[in-house]
Order: sequence, then structure tokens, then C-alpha cells
Amino acid sequence: MSSNANSDELSSLCLKIRTACKSVSKVESLLSSDIKELRKASTELVKIRREQDDITAMNQALLQAANEALRCPVCHNVIDKPFIVIECHHMCCYHCLITWFHQCIQNHLYYCKERVPEKFRNHPESFTKTEVQTLCDGRDSILPGRYYECPMCRTFVSDPPIEIPVFRDVVGAITEVLGPNVQLADQMKPADPTAPWAVFFEK
Repeated sequence: MSSNANSDELSSLCLKIRTACKSVSKVESLLSSDIKELRKASTELVKIRREQDDITAMNQALLQAANEALRCPVCHNVIDKPFIVIECHHMCCYHCLITWFHQCIQNHLYYCKERVPEKFRNHPESFTKTEVQTLCDGRDSILPGRYYECPMCRTFVSDPPIEIPVFRDVVGAITEVLGPNVQLADQMKPADPTAPWAVFFEK
């Protein structure tokens, strides 16, 4: 009886071991499949992250290019209230053009300084419409007409620059994306298209 009992126990133990081995093998198979899926998912995730990084880098490059393209050639900041010089199509800040046209008058006065009245010498402030008329118009004018140049190409400017509101809005939208580090004046106050230019142009 003892021998038979031992034989039965041994058979039972072997059966349990075989069952356990099958279970382990099944678990290994399942784990191997899961590991393969995890590796595949990890590879896809790395690929997606690289694509996202590429897209981010491309967007940053485009924004940087837009930032450079929208810089005023005079002050080198993002264009504030963009105006276009009709004669040559160069675009500059509203205030840069105003300052430049005043400087044009100062430059011409320098070459006529012998005939320039004292009050116009080293003129510290912007010229008024009346002063420009006194200097440039009429029989007794000091300067031979109104001569302004483009600050970029020195093309003669005879017509008031024009504002392009759509472009102003585009500049505002892009600078919002570029963030707070962009130097930009207040875009919410549109330039008066007629009043400032009346100082310089008779039209």
C-alpha cells in the first residue's frame, strides 16, 4: 500500500508540475506578446514625438522668418502702424516715416544754412505745417520745393505714404503669437491717414 501511495503522490506531483509548466509557458507567451506590443507602441510614440518636434521647429522657423520680414528697416523693431511709400513700395513704421521726413527738411536746411533764418537753425522740434509752407512754398521760400526721400532707397517721395489696415492687423496677430519679447508699439491706435501727412504734402 505504501508503495502504491507513493506512486500516486508522485504521479499527482508530476501532473501538477506539468500543469504549472504549461501555465508558465502560457504566461510567457502572453508576456512576450505584450512586450512586443509595448515595444511597437514605444517605437510609434518616439516617431510621433519626433514628428511633433519637427513641426514645432518648423513653426518656430516660420514665425521667426515672419518676425524678421515684419521688421521696420528704420528702427528694426516689428513694424508699428505700417505705411507704404507709394513710389518704391518700401514699408516702414508710421512714426519712423514722420521722423524721417522731418529729417529730410533738416538735411536740406543744412545745405542752405546761409539763407536759413535763426529760428530754423538747429530746429529741436518737429516742423509745423506753417513752417513747412514758409520754408518750401512761395516766391521767397528758402528750400526749392518739398523734397522727401524714402529712408531705404532714397527715391523721391511726392505723395503721402498709405496705410494698409489689413497688413496692420496681420502684424498684430503675428506679434501676439511671437510673444511678449517682441518690441512693438500700440497697434490698437490706428494712425490718422491724413493729418500728419498734411504737414509735408499739399495733397
